[in-house]
Amino acid sequence: MKRKRIQKLHSEGPDAKTARTCPSTNVPEDAARAVEDEEHGGEQLLRQELRSTILAIVSERFQRGTTACPSEAPRRLRLPNWRELMELTRDIARELASEGRIEILQRGQVIDHSSSIRGPIRIRMKQ
Repeated sequence: MKRKRIQKLHSEGPDAKTARTCPSTNVPEDAARAVEDEEHGGEQLLRQELRSTILAIVSERFQRGTTACPSEAPRRLRLPNWRELMELTRDIARELASEGRIEILQRGQVIDHSSSIRGPIRIRMKQ
């Protein structure tokens, strides 16, 4: 996850036009900084960015009455390696579920977030 691997990607989501971006890569500044500075606490910054993005997404979806895929968070940050971040993203979703902020669903049913989760999941605001 080095800066040189960050590429300009198509913008996604309603916040893409208003987000502050790194001029050389068009990636949100905080996300770019996390990738650049991975060995100096960048992972913690990346976790914070993913966490706040997950909460923003499920909040938007709650208003529409729908669920979200966890992959939307790293994709909204426009990181080219979003697939590599899925395990981290799912871990953050489990943390948020254990805090009672979101629910994790599989096949439309809320599942136990403390158990091992395999297969596709969806997330939503706790109802």
